[in-house]
Amino acid sequence: MKRSLLIAPALLAVLWAGSASALTLIQNGSFESGLNDAGPGGYKTIPGSGAVITGWTVGGSVDWINGYWQASDGTHSVDLNGGSIGDIQQAITTVVGQQYLLTFDLSANPDHLDSHPDTRGVYVSAGGPSTLFTYTFDAPPNSKANMNWQTYSLIFTATGTSTLIDFASNVGQNCCWGAALDNVAVTAVPEASTWVMMILGFFGLGYLAHRQRRPALRMA
Repeated sequence: MKRSLLIAPALLAVLWAGSASALTLIQNGSFESGLNDAGPGGYKTIPGSGAVITGWTVGGSVDWINGYWQASDGTHSVDLNGGSIGDIQQAITTVVGQQYLLTFDLSANPDHLDSHPDTRGVYVSAGGPSTLFTYTFDAPPNSKANMNWQTYSLIFTATGTSTLIDFASNVGQNCCWGAALDNVAVTAVPEASTWVMMILGFFGLGYLAHRQRRPALRMA
């Protein structure tokens, strides 16, 4: 019984994080599902190959990766430079005035690093030009077996009932070897009162665990 009480605060935090992940507003954020994807160890260029990534709209050209290199989550990811500079986007349902947290994992195509230094990045927007940000993959050199995925995030406030999430390559060349994208998620940011209630709950459970650890007083 004491063990359960001692781990309760940590368990509650884990459950909250798991719930937030489950409630992501992004469909197919790890690009695992779609039509006509490549076999294990390969990739398909979109458009041109007949492949379609569920939930996402492709502009320009991207490569849909299936195990050609290490994914951040699952087996699939996206190279934002396919046959040309590309972008990938998805519209999500939002509440006007609500804040949201957008998270994603970024790496870079490890092929031809000699001619294309590992400073590739992405333009990210959530709702239009006013929310446009640039993120650059600047981790140590990567490889197909170790992509050194880096997690990035931004908080945006919805201005409409639908918000367009867009990732566009900012690589200068017109073809190939772009930024790699995976594990995209959008979750609503809890209001301050919710965080206060969570913190108070953690302290309360911790206090209860402390009381349970105290030895009982014996009557003379």
